[in-house]
Amino acid sequence: MTEPRKPRKASWRELPPDEKAAHLLDTPTIADGVWTSEPRLRRETRSDFVRRVLLGETPESEPETPEAAEQAGLQRGYYILNTDGGNSGNPLGRAAIGALLRTRRLVTVDQISKPIGAATHNEAEYQALIEGLKLARDYGVQRIRVYMDSELVVDQVNGVSAVKKARLSELHTVASSLVALFTSIRICWVPREMNAEADRLVKDALGAPD
Repeated sequence: MTEPRKPRKASWRELPPDEKAAHLLDTPTIADGVWTSEPRLRRETRSDFVRRVLLGETPESEPETPEAAEQAGLQRGYYILNTDGGNSGNPLGRAAIGALLRTRRLVTVDQISKPIGAATHNEAEYQALIEGLKLARDYGVQRIRVYMDSELVVDQVNGVSAVKKARLSELHTVASSLVALFTSIRICWVPREMNAEADRLVKDALGAPD
């Protein structure tokens, strides 16, 4: 006597859309072309792709504004930081700092222009670098190029020359700890005329004439 044939187990391809979607999401090894001829959209995740094609769902998102796009870019692109520091001319005179954070396209993100009390010129240069790096971190910047006209500070932070003065040692330690937080960073010397924007911020804080 012939035994009754067992019912054929349904293939996942024959499942209802919601169950098929669940199966595909649980089985990431199934390639897109196996179950659909629909192309995946640019930057579309597998989960969103499956839900869109099988369930007609689209991820809810607000339109990206230019400001939001620029803010998101802070996480990815290289940014430019110019810093400067100076005093009124006396060795321990009234000092101020300036820092200008911009995108690669030279769009201003934020800036600093403020007095810092009595400080030497080199101390002010270090303070400007420190505050500028903190500003960049506050905006989530990971990759940055820093330009300043203090050859002494640039060489010391880059390890080219030693810090010989005790008053600068603590500032050097703080600056170095901030440098270590960035994914990619370069600190370069530029002539003063190429650092005019940051210099202007220092003069503004000191109330100095043009």
